[in-house]
Amino acid sequence: MKNDQIYTKTGRGMQALPNCAKLLAPLQCQILALVNGKFSIEDILARSPSVTEREFFLSLDLLSRDGYIRLLPNIVNEMEGPTSILGVEELDTEHGVKEWAAATRAAEALQQAGYFLLEENKGQNVGPQQILVIDDEPAIGEVVSIVLGTAGFVVESIENPLLALEKIKSMPSLALVLLDVVMPQTNGFTVLRQIRAQPQLHHLPVVMLTAHADPEYVAEGLREGADGYILKPFKPEKLISYLQDTLKIKTTAND
Repeated sequence: MKNDQIYTKTGRGMQALPNCAKLLAPLQCQILALVNGKFSIEDILARSPSVTEREFFLSLDLLSRDGYIRLLPNIVNEMEGPTSILGVEELDTEHGVKEWAAATRAAEALQQAGYFLLEENKGQNVGPQQILVIDDEPAIGEVVSIVLGTAGFVVESIENPLLALEKIKSMPSLALVLLDVVMPQTNGFTVLRQIRAQPQLHHLPVVMLTAHADPEYVAEGLREGADGYILKPFKPEKLISYLQDTLKIKTTAND
């Protein structure tokens, strides 16, 4: 087992926290409390000086086997971001269970349907059909432009997320942003935070593009103000239907 691996709590782990002493051994509770999606195994072990490595790894394996924690995929560990992985902070015990449950339901919907949209945001942004795609892969912007063009949308794309905010401000008729999560210069959640920090962009629909339907991704996006997710690779008809549903626009294709 590599000591640089990073674990995160599962929904079961979050639910166990408030009554951990009744469910698990003291060392398991200690490790569970320290697992937060940003500490590596080495970090957690260093914070447990009175524990032998054998005891530590035995408890870690038991927590993983019983579904209280799980290993984050390498692509998450390698993503650039703020001081924690993807900027995800450990959920507190008071609000964590509800937030995690909501994120888990959203992740399941994302896996099953290929997209997820917050119900309360659906149909609130009626207006022009101008879409901005922020993705470091040029092919994504080209595909989205072709697909949505057939449905009456006007699509622009930008590959450098560091220029995203400036581009958005230059598009007064912008109806919706499609924002990739994993990008080399910075991650999509950082861009989303920058967008939501602008009062005039508070209600601009921002939908995240992701290849990973994990609760961690969904929880971070929802916390930062995303309106929904689209799972890559996506089917053209689902993308069109999703955006029509989001914006409640009668496209020229249906006129």
